[in-house]
Amino acid sequence: MTSAQPQPGRPADPAAWTRQIGRQFFPLDLVPDHDVPFAADARARPLARLRLARIDASAHVASMSRAMCGALPARYLKFVWLERGRASFAQDGRALELDAGQWFSYEASRPYEIRMRDDPRFTVLLFERAAWQARGPDPTARGPRAVDGAAAIALSMLKTALDVGDSLDGASATLVMDQALALLARAANDDGEAGARGGAASGAARLLAEARRLIAARLADPALSPDAIAQALRVSRRTLYNAFAGSGESPQACVQRLRLERCRELLARGELPPGGITALALDHGFSDPAYFARAFRQRFGCTPSAVRGGGPGPGTGTGTGTGAEAGTKRRR
Repeated sequence: MTSAQPQPGRPADPAAWTRQIGRQFFPLDLVPDHDVPFAADARARPLARLRLARIDASAHVASMSRAMCGALPARYLKFVWLERGRASFAQDGRALELDAGQWFSYEASRPYEIRMRDDPRFTVLLFERAAWQARGPDPTARGPRAVDGAAAIALSMLKTALDVGDSLDGASATLVMDQALALLARAANDDGEAGARGGAASGAARLLAEARRLIAARLADPALSPDAIAQALRVSRRTLYNAFAGSGESPQACVQRLRLERCRELLARGELPPGGITALALDHGFSDPAYFARAFRQRFGCTPSAVRGGGPGPGTGTGTGTGAEAGTKRRR
Protein backbone atom coordinates (compact mmCIF):
# COMPACT_ATOMS: atom_id res chain seq x y z
CA MET A 1 0.00 0.00 0.00
CA THR A 2 1.22 3.48 -0.77
CA SER A 3 0.66 5.82 2.16
CA ALA A 4 0.90 9.57 1.88
CA GLN A 5 2.49 11.26 4.85
CA PRO A 6 1.94 12.61 7.47
CA GLN A 7 1.30 9.89 10.01
CA PRO A 8 -2.10 9.88 11.75
CA GLY A 9 -2.54 12.52 14.41
CA ARG A 10 0.55 14.53 13.47
CA PRO A 11 0.45 18.18 12.43
CA ALA A 12 1.26 18.62 8.76
CA ASP A 13 3.03 21.28 6.76
CA PRO A 14 0.40 22.27 4.17
CA ALA A 15 2.89 22.83 1.35
CA ALA A 16 4.71 19.53 1.92
CA TRP A 17 1.44 17.62 2.26
CA THR A 18 0.10 19.19 -0.94
CA ARG A 19 3.23 18.14 -2.84
CA GLN A 20 2.95 14.60 -1.46
CA ILE A 21 -0.70 14.27 -2.51
CA GLY A 22 0.17 15.73 -5.92
CA ARG A 23 2.80 13.03 -6.46
CA GLN A 24 0.76 10.13 -5.17
CA PHE A 25 -2.79 11.09 -6.15
CA PHE A 26 -3.62 14.32 -7.97
CA PRO A 27 -2.24 17.88 -8.13
CA LEU A 28 -4.13 20.64 -6.32
CA ASP A 29 -3.75 23.91 -4.45
CA LEU A 30 -4.49 23.74 -0.73
CA VAL A 31 -5.14 26.58 1.71
CA PRO A 32 -5.65 25.53 5.35
CA ASP A 33 -8.03 27.19 7.77
CA HIS A 34 -5.66 29.46 9.67
CA ASP A 35 -7.85 29.41 12.79
CA VAL A 36 -6.64 25.89 13.65
CA PRO A 37 -3.31 24.08 13.17
CA PHE A 38 -3.35 22.04 9.99
CA ALA A 39 -3.26 18.27 10.43
CA ALA A 40 -3.90 15.55 7.88
CA ASP A 41 -3.62 11.85 7.24
CA ALA A 42 -4.03 10.30 3.81
CA ARG A 43 -3.78 6.87 2.26
CA ALA A 44 -3.60 6.63 -1.51
CA ARG A 45 -3.05 3.86 -4.04
CA PRO A 46 -3.65 3.03 -7.69
CA LEU A 47 -6.36 0.49 -8.49
CA ALA A 48 -5.95 -0.66 -12.09
CA ARG A 49 -6.84 2.51 -14.04
CA LEU A 50 -8.31 4.20 -10.96
CA ARG A 51 -6.67 6.23 -8.20
CA LEU A 52 -8.09 5.92 -4.73
CA ALA A 53 -7.49 7.95 -1.55
CA ARG A 54 -8.96 8.25 1.93
CA ILE A 55 -8.25 11.49 3.75
CA ASP A 56 -8.68 12.82 7.26
CA ALA A 57 -7.83 16.50 7.55
CA SER A 58 -8.57 19.69 9.38
CA ALA A 59 -10.54 22.43 7.63
CA HIS A 60 -9.08 23.54 4.31
CA VAL A 61 -9.85 24.71 0.77
CA ALA A 62 -8.63 22.64 -2.19
CA SER A 63 -8.77 24.01 -5.73
CA MET A 64 -7.59 23.59 -9.29
CA SER A 65 -6.66 26.66 -11.32
CA ARG A 66 -7.13 27.00 -15.06
CA ALA A 67 -3.37 26.72 -15.55
CA MET A 68 -3.19 23.51 -13.51
CA CYS A 69 -6.08 22.01 -15.46
CA GLY A 70 -4.40 22.93 -18.72
CA ALA A 71 -1.30 20.94 -17.72
CA LEU A 72 -3.23 17.70 -17.17
CA PRO A 73 -2.73 14.97 -19.80
CA ALA A 74 -6.41 13.95 -19.91
CA ARG A 75 -9.90 14.74 -18.58
CA TYR A 76 -10.69 13.29 -15.17
CA LEU A 77 -13.74 12.51 -13.06
CA LYS A 78 -13.76 12.50 -9.26
CA PHE A 79 -16.25 10.81 -6.97
CA VAL A 80 -16.25 12.03 -3.35
CA TRP A 81 -17.91 10.27 -0.39
CA LEU A 82 -18.04 12.58 2.63
CA GLU A 83 -18.01 10.46 5.79
CA ARG A 84 -17.54 13.27 8.31
CA GLY A 85 -17.75 17.07 8.24
CA ARG A 86 -19.28 19.36 5.64
CA ALA A 87 -18.18 20.65 2.23
CA SER A 88 -19.01 23.42 -0.23
CA PHE A 89 -18.22 22.96 -3.92
CA ALA A 90 -18.09 25.57 -6.72
CA GLN A 91 -17.39 25.10 -10.43
CA ASP A 92 -18.50 27.10 -13.49
CA GLY A 93 -21.20 28.95 -11.55
CA ARG A 94 -22.48 25.71 -9.99
CA ALA A 95 -22.56 25.72 -6.18
CA LEU A 96 -23.29 22.64 -4.03
CA GLU A 97 -23.42 21.92 -0.30
CA LEU A 98 -22.42 18.46 0.92
CA ASP A 99 -23.17 16.94 4.33
CA ALA A 100 -21.70 13.85 5.98
CA GLY A 101 -23.27 10.71 4.53
CA GLN A 102 -23.53 12.12 0.99
CA TRP A 103 -21.57 11.64 -2.23
CA PHE A 104 -21.23 13.54 -5.49
CA SER A 105 -19.02 13.71 -8.56
CA TYR A 106 -17.41 16.40 -10.69
CA GLU A 107 -14.95 16.87 -13.51
CA ALA A 108 -11.56 17.38 -11.87
CA SER A 109 -9.94 18.68 -15.06
CA ARG A 110 -11.96 21.92 -14.99
CA PRO A 111 -11.25 24.73 -12.50
CA TYR A 112 -13.03 24.19 -9.19
CA GLU A 113 -12.92 24.93 -5.47
CA ILE A 114 -14.00 22.65 -2.65
CA ARG A 115 -14.12 23.96 0.91
CA MET A 116 -13.91 21.27 3.62
CA ARG A 117 -15.10 22.07 7.16
CA ASP A 118 -15.61 20.42 10.56
CA ASP A 119 -12.64 17.99 10.47
CA PRO A 120 -13.66 16.23 7.27
CA ARG A 121 -13.04 12.58 6.45
CA PHE A 122 -13.67 11.56 2.86
CA THR A 123 -12.90 8.93 0.26
CA VAL A 124 -12.01 10.05 -3.27
CA LEU A 125 -12.00 8.04 -6.48
CA LEU A 126 -10.27 9.50 -9.55
CA PHE A 127 -10.11 8.19 -13.11
CA GLU A 128 -9.92 9.35 -16.70
CA ARG A 129 -13.29 10.35 -18.09
CA ALA A 130 -12.78 7.91 -20.97
CA ALA A 131 -13.18 5.03 -18.49
CA TRP A 132 -16.79 6.12 -17.93
CA GLN A 133 -17.65 6.02 -21.61
CA ALA A 134 -20.92 4.15 -22.36
CA ARG A 135 -21.37 3.21 -18.68
CA GLY A 136 -24.28 5.54 -17.98
CA PRO A 137 -25.48 9.16 -17.81
CA ASP A 138 -23.09 11.98 -16.97
CA PRO A 139 -22.59 11.57 -13.20
CA THR A 140 -21.62 15.24 -12.76
CA ALA A 141 -25.08 16.45 -13.79
CA ARG A 142 -26.62 15.79 -10.37
CA GLY A 143 -26.10 17.21 -6.92
CA PRO A 144 -25.20 15.40 -3.69
CA ARG A 145 -26.99 12.14 -2.97
CA ALA A 146 -27.24 9.90 0.08
CA VAL A 147 -24.61 7.17 0.39
CA ASP A 148 -26.92 4.20 0.05
CA GLY A 149 -27.68 1.39 -2.37
CA ALA A 150 -25.13 0.92 -5.14
CA ALA A 151 -23.08 3.96 -4.04
CA ALA A 152 -22.67 2.50 -0.52
CA ILE A 153 -21.60 -0.90 -1.90
CA ALA A 154 -19.06 0.78 -4.20
CA LEU A 155 -17.63 2.76 -1.27
CA SER A 156 -17.31 -0.38 0.89
CA MET A 157 -15.58 -2.24 -1.93
CA LEU A 158 -13.12 0.59 -2.56
CA LYS A 159 -12.27 1.05 1.12
CA THR A 160 -11.57 -2.68 1.38
CA ALA A 161 -9.29 -2.49 -1.67
CA LEU A 162 -7.47 0.41 -0.03
CA ASP A 163 -7.01 -1.58 3.20
CA VAL A 164 -5.81 -4.71 1.37
CA GLY A 165 -3.11 -2.71 -0.36
CA ASP A 166 -0.36 -4.36 -2.37
CA SER A 167 -1.61 -7.88 -1.67
CA LEU A 168 -4.34 -7.24 -4.27
CA ASP A 169 -3.02 -8.66 -7.56
CA GLY A 170 -3.49 -6.97 -10.91
CA ALA A 171 -6.36 -9.16 -12.12
CA SER A 172 -8.25 -8.66 -8.85
CA ALA A 173 -7.64 -4.90 -8.99
CA THR A 174 -9.12 -4.79 -12.51
CA LEU A 175 -12.15 -6.78 -11.34
CA VAL A 176 -12.69 -4.40 -8.42
CA MET A 177 -12.37 -1.43 -10.79
CA ASP A 178 -14.96 -2.81 -13.22
CA GLN A 179 -17.41 -3.67 -10.43
CA ALA A 180 -16.97 -0.30 -8.70
CA LEU A 181 -17.61 1.63 -11.92
CA ALA A 182 -20.62 -0.55 -12.72
CA LEU A 183 -22.08 0.16 -9.27
CA LEU A 184 -21.44 3.91 -9.63
CA ALA A 185 -23.09 3.89 -13.06
CA ARG A 186 -26.12 2.23 -11.49
CA ALA A 187 -26.14 4.80 -8.67
CA ALA A 188 -25.92 7.67 -11.17
CA ASN A 189 -28.69 6.16 -13.29
CA ASP A 190 -30.96 5.58 -10.29
CA ASP A 191 -30.23 9.11 -9.03
CA GLY A 192 -30.18 7.94 -5.44
CA GLU A 193 -33.43 7.96 -3.47
CA ALA A 194 -35.30 9.79 -6.23
CA GLY A 195 -34.65 6.90 -8.61
CA ALA A 196 -36.29 4.46 -6.21
CA ARG A 197 -39.41 6.61 -6.25
CA GLY A 198 -39.69 6.83 -10.00
CA GLY A 199 -37.26 9.71 -9.82
CA ALA A 200 -37.37 11.08 -13.37
CA ALA A 201 -39.86 13.74 -12.31
CA SER A 202 -37.99 14.42 -9.05
CA GLY A 203 -34.73 14.68 -10.95
CA ALA A 204 -36.28 17.18 -13.36
CA ALA A 205 -37.63 19.22 -10.44
CA ARG A 206 -34.19 19.36 -8.85
CA LEU A 207 -32.61 20.29 -12.16
CA LEU A 208 -35.19 23.06 -12.59
CA ALA A 209 -34.42 24.42 -9.12
CA GLU A 210 -30.68 24.25 -9.79
CA ALA A 211 -31.12 26.02 -13.12
CA ARG A 212 -33.12 28.81 -11.51
CA ARG A 213 -30.44 29.26 -8.83
CA LEU A 214 -27.78 29.45 -11.51
CA ILE A 215 -29.78 32.00 -13.50
CA ALA A 216 -30.37 34.15 -10.41
CA ALA A 217 -26.63 34.16 -9.71
CA ARG A 218 -25.71 35.19 -13.27
CA LEU A 219 -28.35 37.76 -14.23
CA ALA A 220 -25.67 40.24 -15.27
CA ASP A 221 -24.10 37.82 -17.76
CA PRO A 222 -25.21 38.86 -21.28
CA ALA A 223 -24.10 35.45 -22.59
CA LEU A 224 -26.48 33.56 -20.28
CA SER A 225 -28.28 31.48 -22.90
CA PRO A 226 -29.99 28.07 -22.65
CA ASP A 227 -26.83 26.51 -24.09
CA ALA A 228 -24.68 28.22 -21.45
CA ILE A 229 -27.02 27.07 -18.66
CA ALA A 230 -27.03 23.48 -19.93
CA GLN A 231 -23.23 23.49 -20.17
CA ALA A 232 -22.83 24.86 -16.63
CA LEU A 233 -25.18 22.19 -15.25
CA ARG A 234 -23.57 19.38 -17.29
CA VAL A 235 -26.78 18.41 -19.06
CA SER A 236 -27.91 18.46 -22.66
CA ARG A 237 -30.03 21.29 -24.03
CA ARG A 238 -32.90 18.83 -24.46
CA THR A 239 -32.68 17.72 -20.81
CA LEU A 240 -32.73 21.35 -19.69
CA TYR A 241 -35.83 22.14 -21.76
CA ASN A 242 -37.54 18.99 -20.46
CA ALA A 243 -36.92 20.18 -16.89
CA PHE A 244 -38.60 23.51 -17.71
CA ALA A 245 -41.49 21.89 -19.60
CA GLY A 246 -43.83 21.76 -16.62
CA SER A 247 -42.99 25.25 -15.35
CA GLY A 248 -44.88 27.17 -18.01
CA GLU A 249 -41.81 29.00 -19.31
CA SER A 250 -38.70 28.24 -21.32
CA PRO A 251 -35.18 28.69 -19.96
CA GLN A 252 -34.78 31.95 -21.90
CA ALA A 253 -38.14 33.24 -20.64
CA CYS A 254 -37.03 32.46 -17.09
CA VAL A 255 -33.81 34.43 -17.63
CA GLN A 256 -35.74 37.46 -18.88
CA ARG A 257 -38.39 37.26 -16.14
CA LEU A 258 -35.82 37.13 -13.35
CA ARG A 259 -33.84 39.97 -14.90
CA LEU A 260 -36.92 42.16 -15.20
CA GLU A 261 -38.04 41.36 -11.65
CA ARG A 262 -34.60 42.24 -10.30
CA CYS A 263 -34.58 45.52 -12.23
CA ARG A 264 -38.05 46.40 -10.95
CA GLU A 265 -36.93 45.70 -7.39
CA LEU A 266 -33.91 48.01 -7.73
CA LEU A 267 -36.02 50.72 -9.41
CA ALA A 268 -38.61 50.62 -6.64
CA ARG A 269 -35.85 51.07 -4.05
CA GLY A 270 -34.23 53.87 -6.03
CA GLU A 271 -30.99 51.92 -6.30
CA LEU A 272 -29.81 52.93 -9.76
CA PRO A 273 -26.24 52.93 -11.10
CA PRO A 274 -24.74 56.27 -12.21
CA GLY A 275 -25.93 55.74 -15.77
CA GLY A 276 -29.58 55.52 -14.71
CA ILE A 277 -32.09 53.19 -16.32
CA THR A 278 -29.90 52.54 -19.37
CA ALA A 279 -27.02 51.39 -17.16
CA LEU A 280 -29.42 49.28 -15.10
CA ALA A 281 -30.58 47.50 -18.25
CA LEU A 282 -27.02 46.92 -19.47
CA ASP A 283 -25.95 45.66 -16.03
CA HIS A 284 -28.67 42.99 -16.18
CA GLY A 285 -27.91 41.52 -19.58
CA PHE A 286 -30.07 43.76 -21.81
CA SER A 287 -27.91 45.03 -24.65
CA ASP A 288 -30.69 47.26 -26.05
CA PRO A 289 -32.25 49.76 -23.59
CA ALA A 290 -35.25 50.29 -25.88
CA TYR A 291 -35.98 46.56 -25.89
CA PHE A 292 -35.62 46.54 -22.10
CA ALA A 293 -38.20 49.31 -21.80
CA ARG A 294 -40.67 47.48 -24.05
CA ALA A 295 -40.19 44.17 -22.23
CA PHE A 296 -40.59 45.91 -18.86
CA ARG A 297 -43.83 47.61 -19.90
CA GLN A 298 -45.19 44.39 -21.39
CA ARG A 299 -44.55 42.49 -18.16
CA PHE A 300 -45.49 45.06 -15.54
CA GLY A 301 -47.88 47.39 -17.37
CA CYS A 302 -45.80 50.50 -16.75
CA THR A 303 -42.52 52.05 -17.81
CA PRO A 304 -39.31 51.67 -15.79
CA SER A 305 -39.28 55.39 -14.99
CA ALA A 306 -42.80 55.11 -13.53
CA VAL A 307 -41.55 52.55 -11.00
CA ARG A 308 -38.38 54.45 -10.11
CA GLY A 309 -38.38 55.68 -6.54
CA GLY A 310 -41.53 53.85 -5.42
CA GLY A 311 -43.86 54.27 -8.37
CA PRO A 312 -46.50 51.76 -9.47
CA GLY A 313 -45.94 48.09 -8.83
CA PRO A 314 -46.64 45.28 -11.26
CA GLY A 315 -49.95 45.54 -13.02
CA THR A 316 -50.73 48.97 -11.57
CA GLY A 317 -48.85 51.21 -13.94
CA THR A 318 -50.59 53.34 -16.53
CA GLY A 319 -47.51 54.69 -18.29
CA THR A 320 -47.87 55.80 -21.87
CA GLY A 321 -44.34 55.19 -23.03
CA THR A 322 -43.03 58.64 -22.17
CA GLY A 323 -40.80 57.45 -19.34
CA ALA A 324 -37.93 55.04 -20.02
CA GLU A 325 -38.68 55.01 -23.73
CA ALA A 326 -38.46 58.78 -23.99
CA GLY A 327 -35.23 58.74 -21.99
CA THR A 328 -33.83 56.16 -24.37
CA LYS A 329 -34.71 58.34 -27.38
CA ARG A 330 -32.97 61.34 -25.84
CA ARG A 331 -29.82 59.25 -25.28
CA ARG A 332 -29.91 58.12 -28.90
